[in-house]
Amino acid sequence: MPDAAALRRVDECLRAAQVCHSAGLYADAVSRAYYAVFHAITGVLRDYGVEARSSTGLLMLLGRHLITPGLLERRWAAELDRIYRLRIDADYHPQRVITEPDSASAIELTIEFLAALNAIDAAGRC
Repeated sequence: MPDAAALRRVDECLRAAQVCHSAGLYADAVSRAYYAVFHAITGVLRDYGVEARSSTGLLMLLGRHLITPGLLERRWAAELDRIYRLRIDADYHPQRVITEPDSASAIELTIEFLAALNAIDAAGRC
């Protein structure tokens, strides 16, 4: 599991996502939810001695080190790609309207993903 500094950042990003969602700032909520995932994965990958140079590289390395070996369910590859694509739309494509359900889904998936990472850590496999 990520170190204490990374965990603080994960928590800050997730709380910011929830606050933004509650305030109707759905694009910002999606972006913050993505970065909670980003910091969590970055911290976990440090345990494997690897560092990604991009978000797509981060997802690829997650697949290699956690999904392919069966530590995380395969569905996370698609779910995290969906959050990543939503974040790209939220941050770079203002014509794409990010809706309340988009935001709620990103936050819910982020919480589920963080729980899945915690389960790996609790099992002593990561």
